[in-house]
Amino acid sequence: MPRRLRKQILYGAFYLLVLVLIGGGIYFTFFKPAPSCYDNIRNQDEVEIDCGGVCSSVCSTVKIKPLEVNGQILTLRPDEKHMSILAQINNPNLDYMAKSFVYNFSLYDSADKIVKSFSGNSFIYSGEAKYILIPNFPNVVYSRIGFTAENVNWISTLDATAAPNIASVGARNKLEEGKLVVEGNIINNDVVIVMRVKVLAVFTGSLGQIAGASETELTDLSPGEIRAYSIVHPNIEYADLAATKIFLYAQRL
Repeated sequence: MPRRLRKQILYGAFYLLVLVLIGGGIYFTFFKPAPSCYDNIRNQDEVEIDCGGVCSSVCSTVKIKPLEVNGQILTLRPDEKHMSILAQINNPNLDYMAKSFVYNFSLYDSADKIVKSFSGNSFIYSGEAKYILIPNFPNVVYSRIGFTAENVNWISTLDATAAPNIASVGARNKLEEGKLVVEGNIINNDVVIVMRVKVLAVFTGSLGQIAGASETELTDLSPGEIRAYSIVHPNIEYADLAATKIFLYAQRL
């Protein structure tokens, strides 16, 4: 190949590369669309294409199943003038954790109008079933209870932190001054401070049915710390105290 032709090819390739770089810079600077939840690309902090993270509210992928209620939503009667709501929420996804979500319980009358509603924030690990308790509010006449979970922040289990290593030890149940009392200790076996632990006691009736529930919360448990807790509930005459179950719910921040 003649030397002059080689130079022309090299110069041509160089100028072409310069034009490509300039054109690419102009495109990425001025014309490339900003990432969105509708661009059919997995970007931002999405866990699937246009799904999860900042796109949780518009998530349309069938790979992530919605949170659901296990069985019936229960209404419990701690006393004659008050009631509580207890529901077990299930995350059917084994690969995704709901780092946060807003739950809503609505009580409807016979005309299907909302007579009372409650909302709050929670989280749920992959494959977990957890109880949510709305405790001790004045009696309401209702026909049905609805549940919704909104603003679910899904994250992949590959990106999620594990549940804190905590345990309830030495739990004991007793009837004291007309009240059911559950006492025990929470031990933080983890290497991090656990900012918040919800301790839920579910009381069982003589036939094995759920008869009542109550909860308390502990905060700022240091690594290795043992902290006492106490849960109180009005007496349930037919309760089987030996069958009382304790559930712990905590999340790494």
